[in-house]
Amino acid sequence: MRGRRTAGDLLRHLADLRGGVSAERIAPLAERFGLDLNREVRSLSKGNKQKVGVCLLYTSPSPRDLSTSR
Repeated sequence: MRGRRTAGDLLRHLADLRGGVSAERIAPLAERFGLDLNREVRSLSKGNKQKVGVCLLYTSPSPRDLSTSR
């Protein structure tokens, strides 16, 4: 992905690499943590970049989901 990437673009891209996550799951998390998904990642503060990571963590399949998929 080239150009300027927003926090929302980055979350969707990384979630797709992990099997895909719907936008309906990302948006409430971002709202809960006060993260603006339309801001460029490079303009985010360190704390907001950490919020992107936390949102990604909560959109990942849980360990239980991974163990039952065998």
